Amino acid sequence: MPAWAFVSVSLIGIFFLYQIVGGTITFLLFGMDMADSNVTIVRLATMVGQVLFILIPTVILAKLRFPGRTNVFRFGDFHPGQLLLVLVAVFALQQLLQGYLMLQEAVPLELPPVVQQFVDQIKKLMEQMYRMLTSADSFPEFLFVVLVIAVTPAICEEILFRGLIQTTLEESGTHDGGGSRPQRGLTAAVIAGIVFGVYHLNPFTLIPLIVLGVYFGFVVYRTQNIVTSIAAHFFNNFLACVVVYLQLDENFIAISPDKFPDSETLLLNFALSSVVFVAATYYLVRITRRPA
Repeated sequence: MPAWAFVSVSLIGIFFLYQIVGGTITFLLFGMDMADSNVTIVRLATMVGQVLFILIPTVILAKLRFPGRTNVFRFGDFHPGQLLLVLVAVFALQQLLQGYLMLQEAVPLELPPVVQQFVDQIKKLMEQMYRMLTSADSFPEFLFVVLVIAVTPAICEEILFRGLIQTTLEESGTHDGGGSRPQRGLTAAVIAGIVFGVYHLNPFTLIPLIVLGVYFGFVVYRTQNIVTSIAAHFFNNFLACVVVYLQLDENFIAISPDKFPDSETLLLNFALSSVVFVAATYYLVRITRRPA
């Protein structure tokens, strides 16, 4: 099967399993109003759903696509220097994207009243669901939240997008001369990142999700090691869990943690975060060997 066809079938199949089958099971178990349900059971169901409907099907599809290949997902050795640079870059990138989201909120789209009301309801529902899953009243509960929100998605989603999808797209031109390997690698990282963002079905954070997805793909392309993107994905989600647990403002900016940032603070945050992100990424490129 051609790479594009395989990628399309895989994404549609896993989307159906996770969103349709998993969503139907969730609805049957908890109904429309999950706020009244046992939050621990909802979290457990969320975690199990990712394993059953994303991770396991991805592993099976990888076996079918690459029979006999032992390291499809590119698990490599631990490199502390690379990992440190990636985590620093992710923190800076998250700060940049937080600023973008604040600007997005400040300049809303002009929508018809009926559409705007519907959009506001969807956004409120998604925020309530997120708060329910991430809020914790004790440290043990916080650890469980981290397992559900940070550990499980980092593993399951990276195995799918940076493992199966990106690897398949990178090798799509191996036998037909379709571009150099570096060109295919970067293109695959961008495509997998865009799909990653769209797959979350959250129009309010679409751009940040795509940017993060593309960066995760770039990290795998440079390091040839999915462990670094799993760590980056985990770190990004973990920071979000910490912000909620510490009851920080949702518009949290590292250089202004105690108050809503003004325009000058946002500009300073943008400048500092940009410098840190570019520097960390530059040194990551310097210490990693470009794939041949």
